[in-house]
Amino acid sequence: MDTLLTTYIRLRQIKGVSEQTIRNLLSLRGTLAGLFDCTAHELFAMGVDLRTAHSIVDSDNHKYAEEELLKAHRIDGQIIPLESDDYPTILKEISDPPLLLYVIGDINCLKEFCIAVVGARKVSRNGVDVTRKIASDLASCGVTIVSGLAYGVDITAHTAALSVDGATVAVLGSGLNKIYPAEHLQYIKEICKKGCVISEYPMDEPPNPYNFPKRNRIVSGLSKGVLIAEASNRSGSLITCRLALEQGRDVFAVPISPLAANNATNYMIKNGAILTQSYLDILREFGLQLEERLSEPIFASEIERRIWEELGIEPLGADELVTRLDINSYKVMAAVAAMELENKVDKGNDGRYYRVLGVLNETVTITLYSFNVLCLRKL
Repeated sequence: MDTLLTTYIRLRQIKGVSEQTIRNLLSLRGTLAGLFDCTAHELFAMGVDLRTAHSIVDSDNHKYAEEELLKAHRIDGQIIPLESDDYPTILKEISDPPLLLYVIGDINCLKEFCIAVVGARKVSRNGVDVTRKIASDLASCGVTIVSGLAYGVDITAHTAALSVDGATVAVLGSGLNKIYPAEHLQYIKEICKKGCVISEYPMDEPPNPYNFPKRNRIVSGLSKGVLIAEASNRSGSLITCRLALEQGRDVFAVPISPLAANNATNYMIKNGAILTQSYLDILREFGLQLEERLSEPIFASEIERRIWEELGIEPLGADELVTRLDINSYKVMAAVAAMELENKVDKGNDGRYYRVLGVLNETVTITLYSFNVLCLRKL
């Protein structure tokens, strides 16, 4: 006797049975329970072509379903069908929710307020800093950070959430037994302590390239909004942005120098994405009540303040800073040296100076009534 779960698992493995066929059956019947008890003619009457109907009736893949369940059990995972009460409500709202969710970790984190943070795999130093700052600030406020475990922005967002003991969700483009990229397997145990890892693919599904664009709809679908931290003009982040808009999600984007390689976020902002410079820009958009005081470093001189402002636009080399400020080079470099000692700026391997984000001196009190959380912290 098939359970509801094994019915879903078996159906997905039958040749000729598309996801749309399964959705049509679910829409017509209201449930897939007992589907394998139907005759081919009954299925045909439901709109399934006769050849596919016979494939369903004649299928004998019970063993496959049992093996799939056993594989999930071995890694303390679970498989959640679309009809289950454990299936995330927000994900059911999209037009094409996954029929099955393979999960390890605590899926209850998805009941909290979720924001997706995605972006370029080949991310700049500045993009890493911005991602880490915004993601860790959001996670500190009780926001669950959702991303795709990829190189660059994705893994930076995950580890930023973990660094403040926050919750994060990794959505895979492969099966749970085929974590990709393999280098990020080291983070899975930590992610699962307060968050979870999710896939819509069978346990041993390899990381096929065509899986990842499809995966992106889950990243945005699980979230109230999507932050694009940095992106190239041919980035998968643009796909996520489009999917988020189709799903009615808010899209946030971090501005970047027009001379930078990954400057597609500027195009997004020009076309309606919400300009985002800190986590507060995201929280305000959802109507959260905030009590805040301005937070920025304490500067020893006006030169330091101007250096900080210039580096907020883009990283600069020593000569570029002197030219921009139009001040004696000795004074500029003395101020830069002092700021380096105080960890306000840092010199990258490319010889340019960067802001060290997170060096703020004022305490900010944030009351997030929507989360029923009082967060008092030093940024």
